[in-house]
Amino acid sequence: MAERRFDRDALRKEQRLTREQSLWQAFTALVLRHGSKSPVEDTRILFAGLHGLAVLTLGGRANLGDAERSGEALARESARRLVAAILLPRASGHRT
Repeated sequence: MAERRFDRDALRKEQRLTREQSLWQAFTALVLRHGSKSPVEDTRILFAGLHGLAVLTLGGRANLGDAERSGEALARESARRLVAAILLPRASGHRT
């Protein structure tokens, strides 16, 4: 995540940001459809949280504090909970 700087200017010149922008817009639209009042911020939280879980899993650290279960299983469980915390309470009209 931090080992290589994202050179946005170079990517723009090469017209390589189209996919990133369409993915971002699709996620933001999904979050908005679920009733978010801050879809851009909620999308950023989802991206950051899911990315962090992936990095922890790849680094073998997703299961810190629970050595009995695999990092992959815990990461999936945490990812589901993150998505539910951002999207589901709004869809049902309440927050947890």
